[in-house]
Amino acid sequence: MFDYQKYIPEASGHYFTEHLPDDWNTWEREELDKWCEDNAWEPFEYHDVHWVFEQADNLAISIHRCVEEATKPLLEEIERLKESI
Repeated sequence: MFDYQKYIPEASGHYFTEHLPDDWNTWEREELDKWCEDNAWEPFEYHDVHWVFEQADNLAISIHRCVEEATKPLLEEIERLKESI
């Protein structure tokens, strides 16, 4: 699992009627495709499920980047303080 994939359940709620469960990445491809098809949000219900999932995946990557950028100064300060102890 890539670091950003922990955000996919949250991002999925923007494209599907439910959030993917935390264990989604243990599913077989057919099970994931079926879930995506069954839970597509109305504006996306006629789009290819792979395209819709890709949108959620891209949003997860964006969330991950934002979180990393926002927490970088904090992590740097923690390291600086550890060195001074």
